[in-house]
Formats: sequence, C-alpha cells, structure tokens
Amino acid sequence: MPAARFKSGRDHVVPLTDEALGIIAKLPRLKKCNWLCSLDGAGPVTIGHKVKLRIDAAMLAALRKDDQEAKLPAWVNHDIRRTVRTRLSELDVMDEVAEAVIGHVPTALVRTYNQSDRLKVKRDALTRWEGALVALTGRKTANNVIQIKAAGQ
Repeated sequence: MPAARFKSGRDHVVPLTDEALGIIAKLPRLKKCNWLCSLDGAGPVTIGHKVKLRIDAAMLAALRKDDQEAKLPAWVNHDIRRTVRTRLSELDVMDEVAEAVIGHVPTALVRTYNQSDRLKVKRDALTRWEGALVALTGRKTANNVIQIKAAGQ
C-alpha cells in the first residue's frame, strides 16, 4: 500500500498467501484498470455504506442457511482489522509481527536499528491466518495434518 494511502505515511507491504493470490487471479478485470476491485475502472471499490449493506446481506444469507432466525451482529469496517490482529495472537504470532502485519509502525528507536521489512515473518503469520480461515469455512483441510486417535479408539 503506497505511503500516500496509509495513515503512517510509510509504504506498507502485505505479502500475499497462495489462497489470496488464487482469489485475485479469479477476479474479473476491467480493461485498462489498475485496481483489483473496481466498479467502473476509474477507481477502487471502498467499503462505503452501499458496499457494506451488500456485504451485510450476503453474510446474513450465509448465516441463515443454517439458522433461519440468525441475526448479524453489528460490525464496522475496523472490526476486520481488529479480528485479524486478535486471531494472529491466538495463532501464536509474536506481537511485533502481528503489529507489522496490520501496519502499525514500531517505535522510532526500533525503526532506527531494525530496518527489516519483515516480509518472511509477515508471510508466515498470514499463512497461519489463511489456514485458520480455510479451516473455519470448512472448504478444505491442511494436507500436512493427521488425526491422532487416543489409545483404545
């Protein structure tokens, strides 16, 4: 994300996982448009009121497949960021890495002595997050995990 579009005023690099790259590859593209998600080819999609209403409707429809009485809890766009940060901690991602993933800038002293962009550890953290999301959605399971049965089962 270019510095001009980021609150910290610094470029923010987000290493993409295989799943993210697969989703991006399937996105429809408008001719002569540099944006991954655009409605008109002139600018990016933002999660404004109208888009959020559409997301809310899709989420509620998905919830009601299992429970016709389901209600969608109130949420705001920033909750996505908060959820990622919280879940990274639950996935044992170190705080400094999780903070880097969401673009929080380290203190001036840390920035002075540590010039790393932390791409490898950010990619590792986002790969963990990807695995958690995939497991949550039930679309597929990790291919490097086996079920260990208790003795006598």
